[in-house]
Amino acid sequence: MLQEHWLHSRDKYRIHDDFNLFNSYTKCFDDDKFDIPIQRSRGHAGVSIMYRKTLQTIIKEIPDGGNRIIGVLIKLAKPILLLCVYLPTRGNGYSRDDYQAILDELSEIIQKYNDSYTIILGGDMNASFHRNSSNTRDIDFKLFANEHNLSLPKLCKEQDTFFHFNGKDSSQIDYFILNTDIVTSYNVLTRELCNTSTHDPITITVPMEKSIDESTNSDNKCVRKIDWNKIDTNEYERKLSHKLDSELQNLDLESLDNFIDNLCEIVTDTA
Repeated sequence: MLQEHWLHSRDKYRIHDDFNLFNSYTKCFDDDKFDIPIQRSRGHAGVSIMYRKTLQTIIKEIPDGGNRIIGVLIKLAKPILLLCVYLPTRGNGYSRDDYQAILDELSEIIQKYNDSYTIILGGDMNASFHRNSSNTRDIDFKLFANEHNLSLPKLCKEQDTFFHFNGKDSSQIDYFILNTDIVTSYNVLTRELCNTSTHDPITITVPMEKSIDESTNSDNKCVRKIDWNKIDTNEYERKLSHKLDSELQNLDLESLDNFIDNLCEIVTDTA
């Protein structure tokens, strides 16, 4: 999961190009805007979730939320809703109402899926669970978390994740919070030498037990490779033509998808 990628909508393909073993689901600050090129502002905000292409059969991208929220459903025996968020900072003209508006969006999504899914919400919250202050964002975020029974995993330690470019200030504002604690590891990669961001990355591990249907489809499905050198091509052509004639007689536009599926099966089964 990535927050603050700063890409314009026209450039979101770059994430996929840089991480070509992954599918990327990305939202940008200007997804719903049309700007004249000479009037375009500097990129900011933006969120993305990347997942390995080998997992695409159990991942469903959801459209819920604005351009600061992105989520996917993970189809497991115990399904997961994974949400990535970048909440507004105190600067750059963002008000308390702006911050609360994003929390309201998150609330709608969580209420929609809460009964059926384990909720994992991760990202740059621009708020802290651990500061003893009157910071309104801290207060609003804690109230939001309590309202939806979202809490830190037991393995999450109190340690700074954000280091201001002034070299003096730091705080813990990046988190994963859940409605059910299923986290088996929680690590902050503290000030890695190759990390040029002011935020430290966080990694977590959760169990992923496939559902019975998904295990059957992915693990037990055998794909046959046809050895055409051993095929009687004349007989194959005759049988294939007979089966296709029968299939074409029942073809209509409403059943086109089924026809394509059946066509693939016919070609393989006939061989």
